[in-house]
This record gives sequence, structure tokens and C-alpha cells, in this order.
Amino acid sequence: MKAKWKYFLLAFLCTGLVQCGKKAEDEVASKVDIVMPNKSPLVRVTPRNLGTTEISDNWFDSVFMVRNNSGKDVRIEEVMFYVTIDGVETGPHIFDLGVLTLYDEDGGSPYIFMDYCTYPKNMAGAVKMAACSNGTADPEAGVPYSFPLTFYIGRLPKPQIPSLLAFPVRVEFHGVVLDGAGGDADRFFKTINFTTR
Repeated sequence: MKAKWKYFLLAFLCTGLVQCGKKAEDEVASKVDIVMPNKSPLVRVTPRNLGTTEISDNWFDSVFMVRNNSGKDVRIEEVMFYVTIDGVETGPHIFDLGVLTLYDEDGGSPYIFMDYCTYPKNMAGAVKMAACSNGTADPEAGVPYSFPLTFYIGRLPKPQIPSLLAFPVRVEFHGVVLDGAGGDADRFFKTINFTTR
């Protein structure tokens, strides 16, 4: 009987530790607001060319704004979209922001995603990417700037009722909470939901 109580007490303590760790992570995420300027993006039914890339039919785009009121610096590293069509959740459509790092001709990376995907405490801005003013990664050729990153989600299955393009969407933002020295201190996770039209 004593052994059962010991196992129960051990399990209870482990649960408490897991919950404490989760609360610290949730506390930061609860104070970081991520919103969409366009709360219900339109689904386009025909493909479209964007530069050298074609966005397949049944697609939508979205931009997100971040306001960090947490008192800690956070960095967003991955964005995942889950789209529900005819009651079935599809995805994830994954965007790894780390691949947006720009390299110069010498193999250096003057603009890495950690510089422009980090949101210091009390900062507001778009989920963004960076480039020089002339569109290259050459720091001698122009002043770097950042601009909002548009996410394109395409190749969505056609719904059973083609005119019904109102898809519920769940978006997960994954990243890290930074310590005072800029190192990874904890995970960052935030979910938002919206519906297309």
C-alpha cells in the first residue's frame, strides 16, 4: 500500500512540475497578440503567377501583425496553417522563416531571420522578412529594410459544394522566448483562428 502512495505522490509532483513549466510558456504567449489586418481573406479559385512561382487554384493570402506585451523578447521561427475543408482538417502548410536568411556573394549572411523575426518586449510590427533597398543582400548597395511577409496558402482541395469557400483556418506560431543575452530560454507557441470567405 505504501508503494502505491509513493507512486501516486511522485505522479502528482511530476504533474505539478509540468504544469508550472507550461504556465511560464503560456504566460508569455498570452501577452503576445497576433492579429490579421484582413480578418477573412478571400479564397481565389484560379491559379496566379507570383514572380517565377505559381500559386495553385483555391488559394488565399494573409499578413499578420505582432504586438509583444510580455516583457520578454520572442522570436517567431515557424508558421503552420491547418485548413478545414468539408469537416476535415488538412495541412499543415509549413513556413520555416529561417529559410528567408539572405546571403551575399561571399557566402556571408548580413540579414538573418533572427534579426527581423525577433520582437523585443513592447514592440509591435508585422511578421516580416528583410532585404536591401535594391532587393539584394549586398549591404554596400543599399540600406536594409524589412517589409510584411505575405503567406500564400494554395492547392486547397475543392469543397463538395464549390461555392462554399468559407474554410475555418487554425494558424500556429512556433518560436522561442529569449533570455537577457539573446539565447533561447523557453518555447513560444501561439494559435489564432479565422475563417476565409
